[in-house]
Amino acid sequence: MDLSAIKRKNQEFWEKCFDKSDCDYQRLAEKDWKPLIQWLHENDVRNILDLGCGYGHWSIVLARAGFSVKAVDYARSAIGILKKWSTEESLVIDCEINTVQDIISESEFDAVICNSVLDHMMREDAQVAMSNIGRVLKRGGIAYVSFDGPEKDSDTYTMLDDGTRHYIAGEFKNMLWRFYTDEEIRGLCGNFRVMRFNTQHSGKRDIWIQKL
Repeated sequence: MDLSAIKRKNQEFWEKCFDKSDCDYQRLAEKDWKPLIQWLHENDVRNILDLGCGYGHWSIVLARAGFSVKAVDYARSAIGILKKWSTEESLVIDCEINTVQDIISESEFDAVICNSVLDHMMREDAQVAMSNIGRVLKRGGIAYVSFDGPEKDSDTYTMLDDGTRHYIAGEFKNMLWRFYTDEEIRGLCGNFRVMRFNTQHSGKRDIWIQKL
């Protein structure tokens, strides 16, 4: 099994996903974000790295609130959407096309956002990504990471050796996704202090961690 080809197909899936999406992505930024903004202020956050930004709604909300924001995604179509959106709102957001595993930054960020990203890569890549999050965070900095709940088995997939699903047919063809148990998530975040661990009704887990 050619894992490099599988990973490349996964990237191509997300590129097409954002390129052809008819999602009303601007509505994603219209929920009540006040608790998040308050939490960030309470933790003295000023600059934020949004890893795997997707449509960029987190970046937009944070830039609106006055934070300095850098957004990273490997899908050019996603970064294109965010650049257009930020220009329309006259917001300054530093955008970069890159993978979470390959991110290089000389800056130390007060906070990192990584929303529903780590479970769309193989476990070893998720471990590299977590190491990178720790590297770019300042000491005492905080990070938000989230993992989706169990998915319905409506599409055909093969199971890779590390437990990652590689979808080979249907709507999610070529996508990678791995379900993480709570214990596995805590293990992945083992070099950080867990500040909050919340499980939503959908099964999605939201975790705030702090660099020691």
